[in-house]
Amino acid sequence: MIFIKMSINKKLKVYKETMSFYIINNIII
Repeated sequence: MIFIKMSINKKLKVYKETMSFYIINNIII
């Protein structure tokens, strides 16, 4: 359970960072 939860949190973090990166790029462009 703990390992699964950690991996999910890690994926969510990467997803959020990627989304924010794309949003920032779109605003600049």
